[in-house]
Amino acid sequence: MDCRADTSEAVVARTAVETWSIDQHCFKRVLNRIPLKEVDSGCIVAHLEAARLPMPRTDKKDTGRKATRHLNYTVNCEPPRDKTTRLRNATLPGDDVGSNSKSSVTKSFKQLPPAMMTVDPGSLVYLKELGHGLTGQVFLCQLPVREGKGYAAVKLMRKKRLIKENQVHNAIRENKLLSTISNKCPFIVSRLGQCTDEHTLYIFMEWLNGGDLFENLVEKKRFTVERARLYGAQVFLALEYIHSCGYIFRDLKPENIMLSLDGNVKLIDFGFCKTLGDGEKTLTVCGTPAYMSPEMLRRAGHDRATDLWAFGVLIFEMLAGYAPFDAPSQKESMRKILKGSFEYPDGFDSQAKDLIENLCKVVPEDRLGMREDGYEAIKAHDFFANTNWHDVANCLVKPPPVTEKVNPRLLRPINQRWAKPSPTPAPLWQQLSPEEQSLFDDF
Repeated sequence: MDCRADTSEAVVARTAVETWSIDQHCFKRVLNRIPLKEVDSGCIVAHLEAARLPMPRTDKKDTGRKATRHLNYTVNCEPPRDKTTRLRNATLPGDDVGSNSKSSVTKSFKQLPPAMMTVDPGSLVYLKELGHGLTGQVFLCQLPVREGKGYAAVKLMRKKRLIKENQVHNAIRENKLLSTISNKCPFIVSRLGQCTDEHTLYIFMEWLNGGDLFENLVEKKRFTVERARLYGAQVFLALEYIHSCGYIFRDLKPENIMLSLDGNVKLIDFGFCKTLGDGEKTLTVCGTPAYMSPEMLRRAGHDRATDLWAFGVLIFEMLAGYAPFDAPSQKESMRKILKGSFEYPDGFDSQAKDLIENLCKVVPEDRLGMREDGYEAIKAHDFFANTNWHDVANCLVKPPPVTEKVNPRLLRPINQRWAKPSPTPAPLWQQLSPEEQSLFDDF
């Protein structure tokens, strides 16, 4: 999975293996540390191991801790097509807040106007590669005149690659999920449309030019309590909405939270998101190790409670400037997660500390939000005591300002001839048979 927030892809292994994927910039940075005569698979693996260690923030003398762009880990322990395993007696307290209900706050979301569009892929102007993952790339593109000549983030996925990596189902599922929840929650990235040609699938999403939360956290070293409270409230409403639609997110982290230019957060990257009904649990180990819940690491089956654990980890990182379970090695980090042991820095907000301790319970049923009072207990917690949830849901609370990260008017078009229809037939090895093309009929 790409360590860039907006470009990651789900990686599902047929066997229990560890999979790493980093973006082009990070990979070049790793290679630059290796003498040319030493470049081989073993040396690269050794340097990738080193790359797992935290990168220093600019905040050494304040916390002595380090920031990490976390790599992802996926083990498929389930039947093909990521089917759900129903565990006996798996119904948890608070399931009434799960997939079949919406709170009064999420019902009050201001509905965004649908902005679906159909674009000829050949009319796109590619300005910048935003990132790439296992099966696709994401580009900043200028849209044609009839679409207002605006900008969009376009995710391109090669059909041949999807078939080779056994990711056809995941690509179709992600597109359908975005079409279901898009424009219904202001804190989830908007899907603008889709199209396909003979070789490629295209998903158009709104372009968020405020950067990801990790990038902004590095700049600020740590967020103030007020800023973390607002971001936390917006992220929680997004999670609540996703759960109410019958999905679990499973990859909540600062890299998967973008900021729009108005300062509000937007969840992106639904590659690990999946359908899960009441009383169901899933066994796939996926996501980012530093944010995985103990039950996921144990492969004991997990549900939406795993997102609440990650939410607690996110609150800690926003206020401390580093993740609570960061450690010199992944083994040590996982040991800390399984024990639920971590330390707070000096001066940590006491109300936030109580919230995190109630969210990061090792036993999923004991977590705040999974008890009888459900998600309302999180909203009523002292940390959110002064939060007007209705105003937050309708973006009436003014967030801190953010700076524009890229000026598209200064970018020159990329020569992406491969992305445009070719007048000559594709080579035989690139052509798809009618049976292969039929796999994408549901896209």
